[in-house]
Amino acid sequence: MHVSKKWLQIGLSKSGNVWLYNLLRSVARHAGLEQKSFIRNQPIHPIAKKWDLSFPEQADIDTLVINPTQCLYRISSIFSMPIDDLDAYVAGTTHAWTHSFFGPLSSQVFTRFDRVIYIVRDPRDVAISLSRFNFTPYRLKYYPPSEPDAKSFLERRFGEILQQWVEHVAGYLEKKEAFHIHFIFYERLLGAFDDEFRALSDFLGITLGPREIAAIKKEVSFENMKIERPQHLRKGESGQWREALSPKQLRMADALVGSLLSLLNYPAGNNPNGAGELPHLPGTIDLARLEGILRRARRWGLLAKAGRALTFLRRPLRG
Repeated sequence: MHVSKKWLQIGLSKSGNVWLYNLLRSVARHAGLEQKSFIRNQPIHPIAKKWDLSFPEQADIDTLVINPTQCLYRISSIFSMPIDDLDAYVAGTTHAWTHSFFGPLSSQVFTRFDRVIYIVRDPRDVAISLSRFNFTPYRLKYYPPSEPDAKSFLERRFGEILQQWVEHVAGYLEKKEAFHIHFIFYERLLGAFDDEFRALSDFLGITLGPREIAAIKKEVSFENMKIERPQHLRKGESGQWREALSPKQLRMADALVGSLLSLLNYPAGNNPNGAGELPHLPGTIDLARLEGILRRARRWGLLAKAGRALTFLRRPLRG
């Protein structure tokens, strides 16, 4: 009988979640681990399999929503139901993912999983990818945006996306030690896959031979995954922001997310040395500095709604 291991993956939308999902699923399969699904045992599943979703296996994923007052299971963005018994939900799955921000119920969820993995991607590329994704046939069918095209979407929503990235990433960085969260970087999967995979395998406590590792690497290559997911996976590149963003957007990015980019060794105006390196976690995370970054992002979000955010961005960051 296979040993059951329960994994929860977390990431902001368009951060490489599908890539991480398939990587973890491939690892579990080659390691001979039992794989259980909650959603596949729900009455809605055979119905949802006929829906026109973003990619073929989307109805098969145990997608978890962790709201401040309740947890829900969902299929894509078009179906959700409250979870009445969290223990029963976790017992029915071995691999779930969530896009949710860290909140009051997160700790209750995390402690029920054996491993928690968080994927990070450069927010400037996240914003570009999200703007394009909102004009795919799937999004246009279910959630047509008010903007006429991807460029307009990016111009209007850029600050909002950056602010959400700071809150999401920094919120989980704060909880890294408390919940033993493993951080994995989209850019490192692209540029240093072997090292990133080795660190992930060590965290999961799984040892695989060269043959299995080679098979996994082939299965989760961007080219192979894109064949079945052309709407959801587009280029599989990093650094698109260098050509796609305007000077004004670049200045906003430096002002709003530059401090956190620097902390993670991403290239930014206040971190020129990161330009030729891959992102990584610092040896020690300054929690006071991180809290200052979070406060500033939240303050910007409130001021943005009042139309006074541009003035706020000119102020220097104080921890």
